[in-house]
Order: sequence, then C-alpha cells, then structure tokens
Amino acid sequence: MLPAARRPTSVAPRRARAAMLAAVLVGSSSAPFQCASEPDPNRTREETPGQALKGLADEFGKAGDREAKVRTLQYLVERYPRSKYAEEAKVELQELGVAIPAAASAGASASSPAAPSASAAPTGSAASGW
Repeated sequence: MLPAARRPTSVAPRRARAAMLAAVLVGSSSAPFQCASEPDPNRTREETPGQALKGLADEFGKAGDREAKVRTLQYLVERYPRSKYAEEAKVELQELGVAIPAAASAGASASSPAAPSASAAPTGSAASGW
C-alpha cells in the first residue's frame, strides 16, 4: 500500500468545494440589487417629528380643540420650518385665518436642539391629559 502522502487525491471533493464557492459568490453578488426600491410610505413604522405634530394637530381638530390645533400647527412651523408638514401646517393656518409665524422668529430648526419658547409649545385641555 502507498503511504498517505503519495496516495492520489480524489478530484470530487475539490470540484464540490469549487462549486460551493461559486454558488456563494454568485448569490452574494446579487444581494445589493434586491434592495433598490423605495420603501412603501404606507408601511412606515417611525414618524418624523413634523409628521407626529401634524397628526397631533389633526387629533386636536377632531376633538374640537381649535386653540390646541392652532398652537400645535404654529409650533410645527416654528420648530421644523423645512418639514413638508410645516408647509401643510401653513396652509391650514391660513384656512383658519391665523397668522403664520415669521421665518425670522423660527429660531430653532430640526437641526438645532435649542429649546423652544414656552409660548410656542402646544397646550390645551387635550394636551394636559398626557
């Protein structure tokens, strides 16, 4: 019998390893192309601050608390002026006949963590229950 070092090696295990490596490489190279679509906005789980404030203002409106709705919309415009929800809030404030906060008084933006003034914070009977 031949010593272990001189025995001919089987070609089958080498081919199996090569085939496995090729399959892994092909499978992993296509993974980045599977995630190219935009996320479905209806399946969004996290809200932006602007979106949450707009939703809160809408709830105040449904509850009939006009003052809380107006103050929340004004706060949204002042605190997050570049939010798409701030644009919607401005339209609603105009429809309600309320003055829109001036851009100069916006002070805080989404990128600066400065505390808002107490007069800008949303208040009302519904807000105090939280």
